[in-house]
Amino acid sequence: MTNLSKKNDLYYSASRGDMLKYIDWPVNTLLEVGCGEGNFASNFPNAEYWGVEPVTKYAETAASKHLKILNGTYESVSGQIPCGYFDLIACNDVIEHMIDPIGFLQDVKHKLKPTGKLIASITNNLV
Repeated sequence: MTNLSKKNDLYYSASRGDMLKYIDWPVNTLLEVGCGEGNFASNFPNAEYWGVEPVTKYAETAASKHLKILNGTYESVSGQIPCGYFDLIACNDVIEHMIDPIGFLQDVKHKLKPTGKLIASITNNLV
């Protein structure tokens, strides 16, 4: 395994505790776009967790944790995601990878409950 592969695997397995300070609690329903191995879910043990992950090997790892995982890009699976359902949508370092980030944000807002929140981070690391 190359150093880059190891770095990528570590990135996809991160639980992203650094994002918790931006969250309005409680969170009962959570959608994470770009969920990697699904370890962000460990921060929400009582929440219903949904994840979207385009990389099959990471989606399979997340699904093995009994999480609701949709394997594909957000655009390809958005029709399977309920509207008006989520308290929180997390986009940890994914919006910059979207083909149409504005279109994504316009679509994903419909997945939130009226009081729901979206949190996002954009990476500043060059790979």
